[in-house]
Amino acid sequence: MLRFSSIIGRALQAEKRISSGDALRVAAILTLAFTVIAGAIQFAVDSEYDSLWDGVWWAVVTVTTVGYGDLYPKTVEGRIVAIGVMLIGIAFASLLTAAVAAKFVRSDAGDSDAELRASLARIEAELAEVRATLAHLTAETS
Repeated sequence: MLRFSSIIGRALQAEKRISSGDALRVAAILTLAFTVIAGAIQFAVDSEYDSLWDGVWWAVVTVTTVGYGDLYPKTVEGRIVAIGVMLIGIAFASLLTAAVAAKFVRSDAGDSDAELRASLARIEAELAEVRATLAHLTAETS
């Protein structure tokens, strides 16, 4: 477990150096780490799982909200781990959905920002022209 924690720590540090620190990537790495750890814990506390791979398989199926039902926890400890895995899976799916929606909103906002700036520049130019005309008319009448 300590070795796995060290690997995850190094992966997070590398991710920070490579990316802009996007929350989705960090959440994905943490979810993956949590899933593997939860699978290992499930294997350790529940006799239903014959191998570490069975525990990880169950955790992946649960965190992705697929839930085949081929493996499921039968002990209280296993069910407590399952609650955590389910909540993490739902939270990550929500974060993923929000990140995709935010990217769409940002791209739409970028287009409208350019249009707004062009309109504002046009209005400012027209206002400057109106002011110049008024100044000229005021000078003629004086």
